[in-house]
Amino acid sequence: MNPQKAGKPFFDELDRRMAQANQLARQQKYLDAQTAFYNCLEYADQQQITVPVNLILDMWTNIIFCLIDAGQPEKAAPYADAMEAIIAEWEAIPDKMHPPGTWSSYALLKPLMPENLRFYIPDKFDSIDWKKRIAYYRTQFATELKTPDDVVHTLWEFATFHCGPTQQKGDDVNWYVVKDTLDHFSPDGSHEHHIGGMLYLNRSPVIVIGAAVTPQGCLVTLMSEFYLQEIKRAVLKTEMEQVVANDKRALRAYLETLISHNILVVTGDRFKVNLPQS
Repeated sequence: MNPQKAGKPFFDELDRRMAQANQLARQQKYLDAQTAFYNCLEYADQQQITVPVNLILDMWTNIIFCLIDAGQPEKAAPYADAMEAIIAEWEAIPDKMHPPGTWSSYALLKPLMPENLRFYIPDKFDSIDWKKRIAYYRTQFATELKTPDDVVHTLWEFATFHCGPTQQKGDDVNWYVVKDTLDHFSPDGSHEHHIGGMLYLNRSPVIVIGAAVTPQGCLVTLMSEFYLQEIKRAVLKTEMEQVVANDKRALRAYLETLISHNILVVTGDRFKVNLPQS
């Protein structure tokens, strides 16, 4: 069946609905956002548009991350299963120019999309890229923070979600994340080193969010640059410190509280920082 072509009004309305869904996700209304993303597929169904499969996979991707952020990663797995089923069946078709009229994977797809929605596979569909994406999605279903790389990636996801990708122009960079050593000084004078992640928010003065997995939990610190006269160099001074569970969701939830408490303010492609008053 040839796909019914969609005109500009369809795509304008679809863009509006997607923007609304993304706004709900930014407001941490994840389950409302999940419904809004699904409604984009319902709209295509109502308009009797045969959509490229990429649209369905993109909506499912958004729903997966809504469920993960809502603390329900187990409910995201069926979407990854359905994605893999579509791709496996597509790769097994010997004649890509004449795919079958029905999909044997439909039993997996049916609960996750409007019943009458139809899709087609574009000529330049990149199944290898999608398989890599799905493999990454599955890593997010396990939420325990175990390694410094887990911490680095959670910090990266947080900054990317709110400010977009890292961008550098000359000496100016909006934000960046590195793996580094987080030093922790206890009230009793003891000193510990932990390998974790550092999210750099400002170049001058330097302001950093550091996080690391420890036996007590995930240590999170907000630090600012401070010139130490005794050694005549700048060091990082702890402004705030919190220990949360060694869990991606717990770390992400704490980072989101910094925004809700107006300590971090999203301004375009970067964070403005309001350091707490001592």
